[in-house]
Amino acid sequence: MKKQLQKIFNKKKTTLVLLAFIGICSFQVNAQKTTNYLNTTTDGLWVTPGNWSNGLPTAGDGDIANLTESVDLGGVNREIGQLLGANNTNTKTYSNGTLTLNGTTVSNTDQIIRIRSNKAITVTCDVVVNVDGLDINIRNNASSELVFNGGFAIGTNTVHVDNNSTASPALPVQFNGAVTGSGTINIEDQNISTGASADFTGFTGSITFGGTNGLLTVNGANTIEGSIGVLAASDGNSKIEFNTNQSGLANLTVDTQNLAIDFDAAATDVRFTGYTTSGTEGVVDLQNYVSGSLKIGTTATSVPAAALSTWTLDGAAATITQDATGAIVFGSCSTPDDVTTLAATAGAEYVSLSWDAPTCFDEVLVVAKEGSAVTVTPTGDGSAYTADADFGSGTDLGTSEYAVFKGASNTVDVTGLTKGGTTYHFEVFTRKGTTWSAGVTISATTNNMYTSTSGSNGAGLNWEDASSWIAGVKPSATSDDVTINTGIVINSDVDVNNIVIEGRVTVKEGYSITANDLQQNSQLIVQSSSSAFASVIATTLSGTGTLIYNRWLNDSPNNDLISSPVSGVPFSSVAEASNNEDRFFINPSVAGNYFFGPFNNATGSFETYTTPDDDAVVIGTGQGYRAATIAGAANTVRFVGNIEVGSVPVSITDGGDATYGQWNLIGNPYPSYLDFDTFFTDNTGQFEVGLNNAIYGWNGTSYTAWNALSGAKIAPGQGFFVKTKDGITGTVTFTPAMKVTGNSDDFVAGKSANNTNKALAKINLSSATKTFATDIYFVENQTRGLDNGYDAGAFAGSTDGIYTNLVEANTGEDLLIQALPYNDYNSVVVPVAINAEANTELTISLDETSLTLPANTYVYLKDNVLNTTTLLNDTDYVFTADSKLSGSGRFFIEFSAKAVLATDEFAVNEMLIYTNQESKSIIIKGILKTAATVKVYDVQGRMVLEQKLDSSNITNIVNANTLNTGIYMIQLQGRTQKVILN
Repeated sequence: MKKQLQKIFNKKKTTLVLLAFIGICSFQVNAQKTTNYLNTTTDGLWVTPGNWSNGLPTAGDGDIANLTESVDLGGVNREIGQLLGANNTNTKTYSNGTLTLNGTTVSNTDQIIRIRSNKAITVTCDVVVNVDGLDINIRNNASSELVFNGGFAIGTNTVHVDNNSTASPALPVQFNGAVTGSGTINIEDQNISTGASADFTGFTGSITFGGTNGLLTVNGANTIEGSIGVLAASDGNSKIEFNTNQSGLANLTVDTQNLAIDFDAAATDVRFTGYTTSGTEGVVDLQNYVSGSLKIGTTATSVPAAALSTWTLDGAAATITQDATGAIVFGSCSTPDDVTTLAATAGAEYVSLSWDAPTCFDEVLVVAKEGSAVTVTPTGDGSAYTADADFGSGTDLGTSEYAVFKGASNTVDVTGLTKGGTTYHFEVFTRKGTTWSAGVTISATTNNMYTSTSGSNGAGLNWEDASSWIAGVKPSATSDDVTINTGIVINSDVDVNNIVIEGRVTVKEGYSITANDLQQNSQLIVQSSSSAFASVIATTLSGTGTLIYNRWLNDSPNNDLISSPVSGVPFSSVAEASNNEDRFFINPSVAGNYFFGPFNNATGSFETYTTPDDDAVVIGTGQGYRAATIAGAANTVRFVGNIEVGSVPVSITDGGDATYGQWNLIGNPYPSYLDFDTFFTDNTGQFEVGLNNAIYGWNGTSYTAWNALSGAKIAPGQGFFVKTKDGITGTVTFTPAMKVTGNSDDFVAGKSANNTNKALAKINLSSATKTFATDIYFVENQTRGLDNGYDAGAFAGSTDGIYTNLVEANTGEDLLIQALPYNDYNSVVVPVAINAEANTELTISLDETSLTLPANTYVYLKDNVLNTTTLLNDTDYVFTADSKLSGSGRFFIEFSAKAVLATDEFAVNEMLIYTNQESKSIIIKGILKTAATVKVYDVQGRMVLEQKLDSSNITNIVNANTLNTGIYMIQLQGRTQKVILN
């Protein structure tokens, strides 16, 4: 055992010796050094080794960097122990990066910056101090100057400024950038200054005087938010020069030494939040001081009276006091005078009071009472009264006689009043000490009118800012009457009684203005973007102005379906209105031929308008148009016209075209959103009964259907297709009751409030350039067959996309929307139809953003060609088709309450069986696992037809021409389904 212990000991000893050796080597390698930056290569870069006489400074080693030339730090952090500035031949700039000073240096260990140059050094890079209690030292040269134009971050550290400049007066160490931290900048000798561009708002520490002849010059307005203090270690010659106002200073601290504060003529409002005293502090001498320019705290006792009694004015004894606002004042009087020129202006919910203050007073007190005159007289020094401009919130001096103002200024806006003919009485008192004036009275009666401040149309004030309204009170109720006298921007939903527009009003996209009466005598501009539109809703209109609606429009080769959100607009105005001529897409092959025009259902094609031939054509109110802006420049186009306030009827006809004859392009005629549910309920009877009982809009990729399940809002100026009944002319009517506000895109469905039980699964199909979708709803009281107004077929002529087929009574029609019984989300198989080109990567996914299925509902996608099953709740299905995809039979969506789907559990339902009445045939679609035979039975149970099916085809067609009209039962692989032959 002893030998083992000795062995271990010897091993440890060897290790210790080795570590000691390594430590010595490390010290020798990383020894601190002074290295001179000479810029011998003239590239000005820190990182160039040839610019240094003793090697690059090593980060963190405490090297002294003697920067004898201007240097570019290269945009990164350079860490050194000390910055030495030498060489008297030129001025120098240190720029582009961060200089971190850690103070780890063997030479002049009390300093982090040592300036020996007889020239100006400008530090435009950021400086970070990582050491506490070291100096910035400037040697005895009359022209030595140090200027910090970049950031100066001291953290929690103390930095001493030892400025030994021999210039007369001494050249200050200047701070012109952002100074941050919570530490201390201590002036040990001579002076420092803050430039006009300095920003000390991020500095919460202290600037102190702790040496000889300390001077702080403050040049930037409202830049310092820290404390300023004179320490006992100072020599009594400390001085602050305020050359401009400072509103955010923290404490003023005065220890046993004297302090002078010099005020420039521009420094009329210098404020400290408080005062710290040692109890035996030195004298504070106010120089070039105007009474009231300095405020300390907010009370008459923020500075102890004993301290104030020692303060002087320009070196001479004076009577200096502090008033109730915290202002330092001199002079004295004993009896207060009343205010003069008292005036009152009433609005809704407020009264604005103004007066001229007397020369002898400490504070003004305003007392307000509703309905009758003020009867009280204040007493004492006023400390018992707390004022609040919100009527009823201040001290009650009598019977509902409230203090609404207390202070030294000469205006107050009394708010919180009852609008609409309520009279308020006011009495204004002044106080000196405990003596009060007799008081001056006035009364005013409120109204319902809110008035904006006055200004130019280009003022661009915000409706939501209180400062945009007289007395700072903005409209907030539907009973308010409003007058706009300046350019104002609405960034919220505004709902008022009446509004008079005398200055330009701009309603930003996604927001609205609603009024009973809209009197428009200036511009009303309504904005939109690619994702939101503004709304204007008015019951009645007056005035001479017109509405300018800047309507968002997609760019070519894409397009939009739009309508005019205003009426009475000739095509020439749309084509040539300010800026529009540079925005609409124009056929490069035909001069003046705009990509703008209606849909002609007699020819089944879109028309285009041309200037000047179609200049006089009036854009139909409630009519739809196809349009696009210049390629690559999606933008807004300007519609200038009148606001529609009444009902707008629009005829829909059967134009006769074989494919598109029953389709009509119409649009929202109002500069507001429409509630789709109201619109659809009122007009669904005008549309074709069956698959196309819906409206169809263009979403930039494909046509999207809305019906009774969509619950959306139709955007202002939104165009859409509807299908009229075969051979019948109908009328779609837009009514004021449909108008609502909103903030959605055009043709993006919302969530309907109809149907207590309703769930949605949107299935997306996307490629690299396009996205399509089909909606599967589970709704109370719907069926697996065709539900008018709830199931919606594809738009006529649609090609690429994803659709579903009916679960029951399938006729092979593609659906954009399918409604199923509510509880079917537990177990149902839905046929999916996909039309897409070959050799294109496609992704089928479950749209998570719109999904409202109950929890633990599993959505499976089955691909019967590749024999795969994918749980879309967890992952997307990505595949590339070898051949062109067309129609149904390959894909099925299966909804289940089971987390794991058994193999072929739903295989019996993955065959589509329906009839084609025109060809009198039975269509069978799906993957046949093996060879199969289909058998057809009549209602008496007799087999009337039998045919073998080709298992290599997804689609098999059974010729039923020999069968009579009637009901038949189809039997295939254990499945029986009823069909009808007409």
